[in-house]
Amino acid sequence: MYARPVERELDTAKLVAFARAYPFATFVSAREGVPEATHLPVLVHERDGHLVLAAHMARANPHWRMFETGGDALVIFQGPHAYVSPSWYEERLSVPTWDYLAVHARGPVKVLEAADALHHVAELTSAHDPAEFERMRTLPHEWLETLVRGIVAFEVRVTSIEGRFKLSQNRTLAEQANVARELASQPEPARAVGALIAANLAHAGG
Repeated sequence: MYARPVERELDTAKLVAFARAYPFATFVSAREGVPEATHLPVLVHERDGHLVLAAHMARANPHWRMFETGGDALVIFQGPHAYVSPSWYEERLSVPTWDYLAVHARGPVKVLEAADALHHVAELTSAHDPAEFERMRTLPHEWLETLVRGIVAFEVRVTSIEGRFKLSQNRTLAEQANVARELASQPEPARAVGALIAANLAHAGG
């Protein structure tokens, strides 16, 4: 992932927290030079000192067949983003840009067995809909197993993770403050970006 040094985030704890806060990710892999992408909710685990990403897709989706040939997958987590107008800068000779936050995780993929796939679906439901998880526990196990046969669950054992938190850090402090104020008056997700820029400035000032 390209990033200026000031934008590059390598703190694993921050990157893991980001992935958990924005768990709907883009899963990318390739076979014979042809890329494929699927958008999936992801569970982020820390297991035996390793970062593991768990997800599933429909068995009818041919993407999962790429797992059989090996190779790493790329999982992209994207957070809030916003257009930044050059009119918000002090320097007249400036161009528009886009501030954003993204995290890239890479690693090999392992397809899960049926029992583990059912556990994954239950865990995903519990994380996002606890009431439905309680109802799910009362459903016939055989019926749930039939449903699970229609999906492929898998895990990515992360071997590298990096982030780009592009928050106007290349501009002067005065320009950053102005960008934060302008974005604060915008609808989401721009407002969230403005809050993050303001938080960076507060940290720098402290």
